[in-house]
Amino acid sequence: MLRKLKLKHGYHDALVQSVQFQEDDDVLIAVDLCGCCNPTPGGHATLTFCGVRNFDQVHLALEAARQENQGKGYIDEIVNIFRDDQTRGYLVVFTTAGDLTFDAKGVVES
Repeated sequence: MLRKLKLKHGYHDALVQSVQFQEDDDVLIAVDLCGCCNPTPGGHATLTFCGVRNFDQVHLALEAARQENQGKGYIDEIVNIFRDDQTRGYLVVFTTAGDLTFDAKGVVES
């Protein structure tokens, strides 16, 4: 069962500015937040998906989105983020990469 993930920021229409793939299988996604979903326009946030077990799949999808959106000034755009209670993972819906599951131990927002 999918349920919308409760986070301190709204990520609808957030533009992904950078993605870092770390050796410990963490994936850091830095975004510019949309003013329509957040009280202050022009805000920034970072989502860290910790211990991503499907690291290669996530890496391939986000690198493909980076290539496809080359020249647009962003890597991809987030539509929504869900918690998958069945798999205990996270589903991030991207405009370009589509529905991408992060089989991760957790997510940290900063």
